[in-house]
Amino acid sequence: MAHAQVGDVPRTTPAPIRAPHPPVPRIPAGPAAAPRTAPAFRGVLRHRHCHRLLLSSVAGRLALGMAPVALILAARADGHFLATAGLLAALHGIAPALGLPLLGRLAELRGLLMPCCLGAVLVATALGTLAVAGTARLPLAALCVALAGAGR
Repeated sequence: MAHAQVGDVPRTTPAPIRAPHPPVPRIPAGPAAAPRTAPAFRGVLRHRHCHRLLLSSVAGRLALGMAPVALILAARADGHFLATAGLLAALHGIAPALGLPLLGRLAELRGLLMPCCLGAVLVATALGTLAVAGTARLPLAALCVALAGAGR
C-alpha cells in the first residue's frame, strides 16, 4: 500500500489570505540616554543602613549553618560513627519539611508573632536539652534534633 505524502494531497479549501502588517512607526532620534549599569557591591555597601542589615543577617543565619556541623562534632565526640552523626545532621535538615508548614499555617491563623516565638522556644529548648544530655542516648538526641529542625 502506498502512502500519500502531505504535498500529494490536493487542497480542498483555498489558503487564507493574510492581512498585511501595519508599518512600524518611526521614533524620531533624540538625545540618547546613557546605558544603566548595575550598582557595584561597593556602592551598595555605602548606603546608610547596609552594614547593620548585613551583619544582623549573617549573625542570624550563622546558627542555621553551624547546627549540622556541631551535631556531627558532638556525635563523634560521644563515640558515634560518622554515619550516625551524618544521620543526625540529615534529620536536622529534613525536619523543617514537616515543621515549617505547620508553623506557616499557624502564622496564617494567628499572625506572625506567635509562630516565630513558638519556633524560637522550640529550637532553644531542644538544642539546650541536647547540649545537656549529649548524644549518648541516641533516641533522645534524635528527638531533640528533629524538634530543633522542625522549629527553625
